[in-house]
Amino acid sequence: MKKDVDASPGACEASRQFKCQAKERLAPSELNVNPAWEVPLAPAREPAAAGNKNLITICLLIFIAAMLGYAVFGNRGVLRILQAERQRQQLEAQLVDLQQQQQRLRDEIERLRHDKTYWEQLARKKLGMVRDGELIYHLPSEKSKQKGQ
Repeated sequence: MKKDVDASPGACEASRQFKCQAKERLAPSELNVNPAWEVPLAPAREPAAAGNKNLITICLLIFIAAMLGYAVFGNRGVLRILQAERQRQQLEAQLVDLQQQQQRLRDEIERLRHDKTYWEQLARKKLGMVRDGELIYHLPSEKSKQKGQ
């Protein structure tokens, strides 16, 4: 908003007054001044600053993804914990089976120590022993009967 002024000394004074009055009439946005504090406003963000913000966001997302991957697949991750839990259950089942087998063997040891008829039964069954005067009859099995016919 320039105005042509005369070159006379009085014209220069009038010109200065006009510029001061013009500044008062301009909107604050035209002066780049905040009217409440009269501090110059910061320039608008440049695209490079927005690019830095996107770079920081991408870096944070990569970091979060890496931490999530470690939490799932790492040495103490969820998959490792689930695998360890399955192994623990298998070992507990195996322990129960071994404890039952141990109890059966203890029962058999107890019978062998105190039960003479159990000894005799084992000798007849496993060793094929007989008492004096007993006769053993071997009867043909069903399979041998079918082969003979």
